[in-house]
Amino acid sequence: MDSFFHEQESYEVLTPSALSNVIFYTNVDRGSYVPPHWHDALELVYVEEGSLDFYTMGKLQHLHAHELVIVNPGEVHGTKTTGNKAVVFQIPSTFLQMYLRNFYSIRFAIDIRNENPIYRTKVEQFCMQIEKMQFFHDRGEDGDALMFSSLLFDILYRLWHNFSFHVTDQQAKMSRKNMDRMQQIFSYVNGHYKEQISLENVAAEVGLEKGYFCKFFKKMMHETFYNYLVDVRIGRIYQDLIQTDRPVLELMEENGFTSYKTFHKAFLDRFHMTPSEIRKNVQQMVDEENRPISQRQFANRIWENEQTEYLWQCQET
Repeated sequence: MDSFFHEQESYEVLTPSALSNVIFYTNVDRGSYVPPHWHDALELVYVEEGSLDFYTMGKLQHLHAHELVIVNPGEVHGTKTTGNKAVVFQIPSTFLQMYLRNFYSIRFAIDIRNENPIYRTKVEQFCMQIEKMQFFHDRGEDGDALMFSSLLFDILYRLWHNFSFHVTDQQAKMSRKNMDRMQQIFSYVNGHYKEQISLENVAAEVGLEKGYFCKFFKKMMHETFYNYLVDVRIGRIYQDLIQTDRPVLELMEENGFTSYKTFHKAFLDRFHMTPSEIRKNVQQMVDEENRPISQRQFANRIWENEQTEYLWQCQET
């Protein structure tokens, strides 16, 4: 789950972190809408503050603070939030293949609603390890890269031992074939979404007959191609809406909409607010963030940071 500018294409090309062969960062999001996409990596999103609507393979999860979600390589997912702080952790499949035999026949899943006490303990311990990784990653002092790498392999072991299951070789092979075909479709849409795209054109791009293409896309994405195309266009407009003061009509026309009525309905369906209301809410958040803090608030933040560092050091000794 990235902010939109980390998701320029529905098939995401990942760049490993400087600390290890993974992507790991804390994302502070004032509000974003990321249309359905996928990448060839295992992704974990851990919400620290606020909330996140996470769509995975056609299912919606409402994540709150201290909850997480796992997305397997090739699984279609998208996000929507009005503001949150979250840890984003992406592990490229090439990295996982070095340590897990038959990696493409393994799937991972965490059920955050499971009330079994033993299972809950495993989930809580897993989340605690992610928080530790964040602490050492962000602090960046001598030796912290070693601790981060140690925690990375601890996380991978916990994933494999507590939250994995197997699929058949045939299912794994079909999944890879479908991923390659979806990559072609996503690339085509990202290169042409500002234009008027016909089903015939995109189906021909991947060598499929129109009717079969529609069935294939619906099976993979759990939505029609038209709805996905609208998602992509709305996602681009949303980011320009909250980061610029350009007129809404100009953004609408630039991103492939030819009817304001169609655009307005699609926007309301996804956000339950008008573009002007979204813009106003985000500006209020920016103003609140820029408000000077008192000396007491500043002292409290320093004390909280010192206490957090002390607690992690106690747990490691």
